[in-house]
Amino acid sequence: MIKRDLTHADIFDLLDAIFPFANSLGDDPSGWVVASPDRTAKGVAVALEATPATLKAVGDKGASLLIVHHPPIYKPLQRIVSGDPAADIVFKAIRRNVDILAAHTNADASAGGLNDRLCRALDMQVTGVIQPVEGYGRYKLVTFVPAQHADAVAEAAFGQGAGNIGEYSHCSFRTPGTGTFLPGAETEPFSGVKGGESREPEIRLEMLVPANRLGASIEAMIEAHPYEEVAYDVYPLKKYDPDAGIGRWAALPRAVPFGEFADKVRRTLRLKALRRVGKPPRSVKQVAVCTGSGRSLLRTVAGRPGTVYLTGELGYHDEREAEALGICVLEGGHFGTERIFIDLIADALREGLTGVPLVKIGIERDPVTLIQE
Repeated sequence: MIKRDLTHADIFDLLDAIFPFANSLGDDPSGWVVASPDRTAKGVAVALEATPATLKAVGDKGASLLIVHHPPIYKPLQRIVSGDPAADIVFKAIRRNVDILAAHTNADASAGGLNDRLCRALDMQVTGVIQPVEGYGRYKLVTFVPAQHADAVAEAAFGQGAGNIGEYSHCSFRTPGTGTFLPGAETEPFSGVKGGESREPEIRLEMLVPANRLGASIEAMIEAHPYEEVAYDVYPLKKYDPDAGIGRWAALPRAVPFGEFADKVRRTLRLKALRRVGKPPRSVKQVAVCTGSGRSLLRTVAGRPGTVYLTGELGYHDEREAEALGICVLEGGHFGTERIFIDLIADALREGLTGVPLVKIGIERDPVTLIQE
């Protein structure tokens, strides 16, 4: 078997297998930001976000793909005009010939992602997911094809990522049946005659397709199909992954004084300071963890009295609510709790990037500066 060079699409698939993009929140723009997926990968760089300085460093390192946590385009742009921060990132990426791939909430929610890594760094055992992710992770693609062409149509879709179940590939289900049709005057039917109703033996061909391979699988199926007009159905399938979701419930091996726990968090995240909201407990055993912004989980955490909530940040009114609900919150900062993304992705991809250089770009700095007396 001849080995080919890895493309950017291959690296997308590699990342998707570890931190599935289907685990992203519904309104989250994880995925390609600037992309030529079929390009050969000259090198992969990992950073927390795409800034002008980051893109310069990526270019200097000779990498062609930058993987970031924070999408530089979070809301759809109506126009690409120089001077707009998001548009300028697009301009700079294109000029430097660098593609950008964002792994945002899929890296937060997936098993082994940011929250799990932070828990592990703090020697805590994950006991559950705070908010499961709901969505459509896979689709069932169904078409109807003459029996003698079923293998060719299936192989075309398999080649684009359809038909994989766990460690099994080329998975399909085939049911014989009868198709009816009446070709119109302008048609060129594969079988039957114009103006006459036809009844043809067909195979109902069914395959599972991951969300990110659906379009390519449909195109390949249609290209290989003998019919002039291809009938097919796409069924969205609810996914269920008990280990995927936003936030983690965690437990320390033993109860420790609050001050000891807070100091360990500060040292582990290399922070100059932590913010505390609410009255601290004398000791800590149960912890809720949410890297980045943790406001959406506040009420859920409140349902478990005695739990310390470790997150990146809350808004002012959220902090007041936490205080009123009797929750003790430790805020490590959005940047402070998420810069571990760089090591997370680098460690996850390193083994699969055969022959492709991998570099970590750690030049970003927290936009918040502490002014101390």
